Amino acid sequence: MRKSKLTLEQYHQIFHLYEKGYSFQAIIEKLNLDIDKSILSHAYNKYINHGVETLLIRRTNHTYTAEFKKRLLKNI
Repeated sequence: MRKSKLTLEQYHQIFHLYEKGYSFQAIIEKLNLDIDKSILSHAYNKYINHGVETLLIRRTNHTYTAEFKKRLLKNI
């Protein structure tokens, strides 16, 4: 997963403005953001459906030990 261009605080500010009636395009212009409105819309839908945890950056590239890999191959 890529590093988010926005902080959690920025997302809260954006979503607060959106819930007050601003469009995502108006928010982008108001806050001078370099981001597409579809990204904000997608993030907002994830936030509404799954909570704030979905906005946190997670590391997706895991490092596994050689022992773990061997056990995994044995079980195949």
